[in-house]
Amino acid sequence: MRIWFGVLLLGTALAEPHRTPIRGGVQHGYLSVQINVGTPPRPFEVILDTGSSRTVLPCVHCRDCGHDRQYDPAQSSTARNTRRPFSIRYVEGSSLMGTFYRDVLTIGNETAHIDLGCAVLMTNLFRSQQADGITGLDDEPTSLVQALRREHHSNTFGFHLCSAERWFEVGHSAPRHGLQVPFHKHHGNYFLSARGVGVEGGAPLAHTSQWLVDSGTTFIYVEQRLLRWVRQQLDLVPTDASV
Repeated sequence: MRIWFGVLLLGTALAEPHRTPIRGGVQHGYLSVQINVGTPPRPFEVILDTGSSRTVLPCVHCRDCGHDRQYDPAQSSTARNTRRPFSIRYVEGSSLMGTFYRDVLTIGNETAHIDLGCAVLMTNLFRSQQADGITGLDDEPTSLVQALRREHHSNTFGFHLCSAERWFEVGHSAPRHGLQVPFHKHHGNYFLSARGVGVEGGAPLAHTSQWLVDSGTTFIYVEQRLLRWVRQQLDLVPTDASV
């Protein structure tokens, strides 16, 4: 089964784009970029996640977060303690817990003030992954996308993954090549309308549905009937077997 994930563009504003190299991939289970946080700015590597809204980094007070680079609000002249605790759990079982600080975040050449999670507890994959933390890109008010929008930056962003040069782009909404598919928003998340699923060389199976676009994972979650059909096409199970 072949899946293309080329230029994903979300938003409506047109502005001069700012590109940041993408790291990670299937071997890591995520896509990540470098951001700079605080004053003076300090670099952190964060997962790009269109399926969530919060930006969270390991906090200087975290004793077992598994990362050397930690966010220290006391070392940033622009950090402000909101005194609001948070606890976030993700679908695959990882969780984050700590306190929100208001601070400056820069991605590419775009800068915004954002409520940044300073995590004193990280579990499961957040502890073992190479990336320091995560940044949420959905359309909820707490996301980086909305923070950029509030400060009159472009609310568009995109992933370019089709060549050896991979980048995350902020501030462009006119793709120069590739297929354009409209996205739908629901409860802050992005969805696309699928008409069918096919395995290369075979007839596709008609399957009209809404698919959640989640850049924070390399997994594809489908209903049992569709999974069974794909596995049969790939000769992974006999045609009369159940999945």
